[in-house]
Amino acid sequence: VGSVASSLVPSTQNENVSIVNNSGGNSGASESPLPPAILRSLGDRSYDKRKNAALEIEALIKSLQENTDTDRICSVIAMLGQDFATSTNANHRKGGLIGLAAT
Repeated sequence: VGSVASSLVPSTQNENVSIVNNSGGNSGASESPLPPAILRSLGDRSYDKRKNAALEIEALIKSLQENTDTDRICSVIAMLGQDFATSTNANHRKGGLIGLAAT
């Protein structure tokens, strides 16, 4: 039973890792432009968690804009559009759209 439970946890993390790796390859960076907690919350089935993640994205984008880090802003927008908004998972699509609206 312990090995079954431990095998379930990495499979959930592998979904997030694939999202991170896809965006990293597209932007040229080795890591995601968004923290893993925000990525998890954007794909959550709870609307409130997706909304809170979008509010965190909004704050992040504002701080990046103040620092004139346009490359990272573009990579956030590209990741939300490519990895979330076009996902086959309905919750990821909803999270991607609310995240794009927050930018």
